[in-house]
Amino acid sequence: MTSLLKLSSSDRIDDVEHHFRVTAGPGSGKTHWLIEHVRHVARSSKRLTPCSRIAVISYTNIAVREIQRRLGAAADVAEVSTIHGFLFGNVVRPYLHLLKESDGSDVVAHHLVTTHSEHFIAYDVLDAWLDLYGRRQLHKRPNELQRLKSHLRTIAVRIDDQGAPFHSPCKTEPRDKGILDLLTPERLLLYKSRYWIRGQIDHEDVLYFAYRLLREFPALRDFLSARFPFLFIDEFQDTLPVQAAVVQWLAESGTVVGVIGDPEQAIYGFRDASPTHFNGFQLDGFKSYSIDGNRRSTQSIVALLNSVRTDGLQQHHVDTDDGEPPTIYFGGLAESLFHARSKARHGVAMLVLARSHKNVLRARRPDGADNAATWDDVEEADADRHRFLFAVASATDLASRGLFNLAVERLVQGISSRKRFRKPINYDGEVTTEKRRALALSLLEYMAARHDAMLQRSTLEVYHALTDCVGSCLSGVSLTKATRGKFCEQMKSSAYADLILGIKTTDETRLTRTIHQAKGGEAEAVFVVLDAGEAEHILTPQPGNEEQRITYVALSRAKSELFIHCPERSFHDRFAALGVSVICLPDQLAADSKQAAPKRRRKSST
Repeated sequence: MTSLLKLSSSDRIDDVEHHFRVTAGPGSGKTHWLIEHVRHVARSSKRLTPCSRIAVISYTNIAVREIQRRLGAAADVAEVSTIHGFLFGNVVRPYLHLLKESDGSDVVAHHLVTTHSEHFIAYDVLDAWLDLYGRRQLHKRPNELQRLKSHLRTIAVRIDDQGAPFHSPCKTEPRDKGILDLLTPERLLLYKSRYWIRGQIDHEDVLYFAYRLLREFPALRDFLSARFPFLFIDEFQDTLPVQAAVVQWLAESGTVVGVIGDPEQAIYGFRDASPTHFNGFQLDGFKSYSIDGNRRSTQSIVALLNSVRTDGLQQHHVDTDDGEPPTIYFGGLAESLFHARSKARHGVAMLVLARSHKNVLRARRPDGADNAATWDDVEEADADRHRFLFAVASATDLASRGLFNLAVERLVQGISSRKRFRKPINYDGEVTTEKRRALALSLLEYMAARHDAMLQRSTLEVYHALTDCVGSCLSGVSLTKATRGKFCEQMKSSAYADLILGIKTTDETRLTRTIHQAKGGEAEAVFVVLDAGEAEHILTPQPGNEEQRITYVALSRAKSELFIHCPERSFHDRFAALGVSVICLPDQLAADSKQAAPKRRRKSST
């Protein structure tokens, strides 16, 4: 076993020609270290040529943009992207035509493939697929149909014992018994292929096709290795088996591989990511390093984080500020949030994190409304209009947060494929790249200029407004009008603002989001919403428990102020014993009111 070498975030590795693994906890400055290492390699390596590049893989598009910005001049010799972007641009798009069926036909209509996107379920594809197996009766069982759709949106790519890739649901439950026959690898492959013949591929398809191409055509590994003599991967603890296999192949072909991560922050087990992929990283001649400092958090927060870790790594705080102890709230969530924001020095920009999207919505809706409109309601009413409205709403939300280029990219993907606009958009002419982008820009500018006004309207009113907008954007383009039917009936009482609050995206930057969406983020003040039972993750952390690691990730986002809401008052004494600040809201509010109230004058005796 290789010995562990200590580093600080400012240390450099002199010998850049060996594989390495860097274990770095939260706030350690690993992104800074990675950027400086890329610069060092760009200056010192003799393996780089005018035709080769340094590949840098990060987890989100936002992280990619930040690394590109901070690389400076070194960005000219580095290709920074997500793993999906890297594999699509360098493997899938140029070589997809090599994959053939047994009869010699194309597996994918590769000439129609220009990008990859989230998986949107097409009603006609789903209906024909269900009909093939005599299961169209599911349309009359909305609960089962909704669960099936949920699984189809999150199909995972796995590897069997012979090394062949196959499709599988991420996770099934006992209540899925009635649809398990549809979730076999063979039937899921047939479902997927109905989109491929249209030239439509999603993010998981990129992994599937890249793996198949590199497995079935080994020469491509050598081409890719020559193009990228260095490959550095951030957040490697969340790497999937398919991705790990690709990394192994490139290393065997001569690429120097470096991985950076933290096994205690591995939180994507439902997609087969595991800390063992990071801990078990072994390449010939590799060296293992560790960065133990925490530059992000105050001493009091680092002390709590160290007590929650289960792998033995104990960080030392680099900042000399002890800071305020973390605060635990017992009481109503809305009241706790209000109290924390009013007391915190950085309350205006407080980051609120929750494990579940349900709790995210609770935090975003302090009024506690439980009849809010959801995207599932829209999809059930009309799948095509759901896809269109979700693409427009997601892009508008991204643009409102300054991510305009990403917003345009997502909207183009959502409303069109290479050769056609997606329903409910109608157009009989030739669809070009220019027309796709022009329509996306027009829709985005229209919605961005009316963002606040749209939040006051119903979903049906917003759709009517978009119908008028689309009709004036491009000659011959129209949006199918909504005049009657289920969509009209349900969406006229559906608040568009509720849908905006319910948007789920991997590139989330709003102040209230899920813990998974906050990976790589930080804030001066963080408020963590615990669910029932999650207090034990802090009080009695258990090794190998992914849910505990998710809680740890949430706590570690805080720089100077950490607030935690616990729904179970029975944990009061145990938290108090930790030395943290404990506030029972009803008692605390009463005390605050009593202290703030003017004292009554005592009547003078006469």
